[in-house]
Amino acid sequence: QNETRILLDTNILVDFALDVIHEQLSEEERAAAEFARKLVLLSECKLLIPEMAVNVEFPRAFSRAVLEHHVTSEDKLWACVNMLKYIERILKVAGHEIVKCWDVNVLKIAAGWYYRIEKVKESDWIKRRHQDLIILATAKANDACLITKNPKDFEEMMKVVSSAIPLCSVGVSGSRVRVSWLNTEPVKC
Repeated sequence: QNETRILLDTNILVDFALDVIHEQLSEEERAAAEFARKLVLLSECKLLIPEMAVNVEFPRAFSRAVLEHHVTSEDKLWACVNMLKYIERILKVAGHEIVKCWDVNVLKIAAGWYYRIEKVKESDWIKRRHQDLIILATAKANDACLITKNPKDFEEMMKVVSSAIPLCSVGVSGSRVRVSWLNTEPVKC
């Protein structure tokens, strides 16, 4: 693997898992799922996955996606259940690392940023984004580039705290995937 460390946001992890219900996805969802599958299974970069994404956010977001896609095929439901049960093992077998979010260094960074953001922005704004703040702090603590489909809030947080964490934004339109880089040179993965 190349030495570049990429931290996956939960939305990329959900896209990877949605590939198991491929036929029920829209054109955009299929393109995002294919991108995520290639990134997770074929990447030459070291992928880091926040434990919070694996253990908290992913089960909630993936189960909601299964319900919203009206998955009723027993075979597909078994595939979804197994994805929920074994996602951590799948990621580790693919050569990636689950990294700690509930760590003194990560929480110290996040708490300091939370305080600074709360002073500048409406306090409800940051309260609704506390998990994103922890994921951003996890990227900082692990010297990793954060890859996400929702860069807007992360960019806003970095602007307020004057931190330039590398960010990779994945946008999907139709069957086209667009990758943009912020605070870093493009990384070939």
